[in-house]
Amino acid sequence: METWLVRIAINVCKRQLRSPWRLLRAPQESLDSLRMEGPEPPDDTLVRAIQALPPKYREVIILYYYQEWRAWEIAQRLHVPVSTVTVRLSRARGLLKERLKGWYYEQE
Repeated sequence: METWLVRIAINVCKRQLRSPWRLLRAPQESLDSLRMEGPEPPDDTLVRAIQALPPKYREVIILYYYQEWRAWEIAQRLHVPVSTVTVRLSRARGLLKERLKGWYYEQE
């Protein structure tokens, strides 16, 4: 049952990314006029960096770090070899390191 639900979630995310509605955004002026009350929102730099990754890298990062699945579990769910999952994780970490340089990682 879990595999079925995961596959549905992945397909919904992919469909959402292809949707033209995703490209529609409010003008910056209207967003600036909104006021937030309450505590300061958490820094979403990492979340934005993960969302900017290509889908095949974003999937493995989310499943590995947020869902805490092992590489072999991810490989089973995505129907790819374990080595593919580990390579994607490595490449995704490299992309995140580049994007987060100066925010989390020290400048080199």
